[in-house]
Amino acid sequence: MSAFVRGKDVMDSLAIPAFEFVRDYVLKGLTPHTDHGNPYRPAEVVYEFTAGLENELACQDELAWELTGPAREDYIAAHVQPLQDRLENYRNYLNCIQDYTWAEFGLPHDYELAARFIERLVNSLYLKEQVTRFLPWPVKPPQAPPPSTRHFKALKLTHSKKCKMQCRVIAKQLWEQNPMLSVAGMLRAPEIREHSRKLNGAPFSESTVRNWISCLCPNHLFGRSLRKAKTPNRSDTRHPPAHWRESPP
Repeated sequence: MSAFVRGKDVMDSLAIPAFEFVRDYVLKGLTPHTDHGNPYRPAEVVYEFTAGLENELACQDELAWELTGPAREDYIAAHVQPLQDRLENYRNYLNCIQDYTWAEFGLPHDYELAARFIERLVNSLYLKEQVTRFLPWPVKPPQAPPPSTRHFKALKLTHSKKCKMQCRVIAKQLWEQNPMLSVAGMLRAPEIREHSRKLNGAPFSESTVRNWISCLCPNHLFGRSLRKAKTPNRSDTRHPPAHWRESPP
């Protein structure tokens, strides 16, 4: 790795803040690399960011379905739905920049995502031959990180958790094909029935499977019950978020 230098070392040599390093150097020619020396594109940072939010959404979903009645609806409205909306925004943004290089890219207006970009780029590796085009003096090589002493146990999913994950994946795919399908209709789908059985072959209860998948229903008239604050015959005036505009590089 002697042919590389870390971004924060370039910053120290230039005595500039992280944002300036990204704006004036990475977006104008320096190509970031992983710790294994592989170059990566902006889309990979967004993909990792959304993966973290998807894990958070799964945890929030678990907490929501431990509640019942109005308490569940309130929790979904306050925690689950906003996170789903954010994820939709980030997925749309990811589609926009899928093929962008760093020279074509500009930091997003979203503060949290922009901060993740800056953090990742500051800690990335850069080819010394590229860096020398910007610096009149050498920079110190990156130091090898100390070996990690933390040990992680492999996550073991119970049979019911595996069934839930499979049913949610199937339900999402079927609802993408037919958004008007009701939750009751989804429960009768052969694919859902096949993957919602206990170890002894008996089916999970309908209420259990409903709890697994109902929050994924895209049509709220056929999914979760409408909140009392809304008028039943009132049309939904919400619009999907527009693609984010990017700052010019």
